Amino acid sequence: MLENPSLLFLIIVLIFLLVLSGFFSGSETGMMASNKVKLKNLSKKNNKGAARALDLLKRPDRLLSAILVGNNFANILASAIVTILMLDYFNGSVLVGSILLTIFVLIFSEITPKTIAAIKPEEFAIKSSGLLKVFSLIFSPIILVINAISSRILRLIKLDIKKSHANDNLNTQELRILLDESGDLIPFQFKEMLSSILGMEELVVEDIMIPTSEVIGHDTFLLDADGCMTKCRDTWVLSCKRIVSKITSRQPSDETLPLLPV
Repeated sequence: MLENPSLLFLIIVLIFLLVLSGFFSGSETGMMASNKVKLKNLSKKNNKGAARALDLLKRPDRLLSAILVGNNFANILASAIVTILMLDYFNGSVLVGSILLTIFVLIFSEITPKTIAAIKPEEFAIKSSGLLKVFSLIFSPIILVINAISSRILRLIKLDIKKSHANDNLNTQELRILLDESGDLIPFQFKEMLSSILGMEELVVEDIMIPTSEVIGHDTFLLDADGCMTKCRDTWVLSCKRIVSKITSRQPSDETLPLLPV
């Protein structure tokens, strides 16, 4: 049966369409799941694939339109070829062909590529960005029509696709979660430092500064400061000249007390 060139040709085209459908399915997951921060970092290192992926992600409506047009085209054409195969070579068992095609599409064109892309989204997005750019140009007339209709629908529900980049901005709480989820990529001491910086917006002046009236210090020209020093044990001791505003040094009280005259 395989000696028939037309049958062999149809099977080759069918396999190609399944691979093409898998490419579009994986690209959709890889592009949408990729971390833009990682892509930007790679782009700064002159990674052209990352730069292309970021450029495509600037307009997710156009990107998704290109992917879905290509994916649907591949699947519909594959269905038509299976129908021809069933009618011409397998006694008209179209139902059996549809069931087999569904199984093959799910395994090889949906689940497998999407799982791979979900595990390594940035790598998949970078490698697929070149072909996606080409398909975006090829399907551009269809994409323009589709986007014109979909944009009008989005306006009815008060959504502006051009503002989608605003979702990339992170607030303080989200940055903290990102810091906690970094694992061993960031040393613990740096994590503590960054976490403290992120928590500064919750502080008030009283948490950082001490009013002058509550400062306990000792005059550097006085020797009988022991009474003053003992009141501020386990704190910082300020040395000053006559008035508190003229501070000359600062040191822990537990280091200073033993040096004072008895």
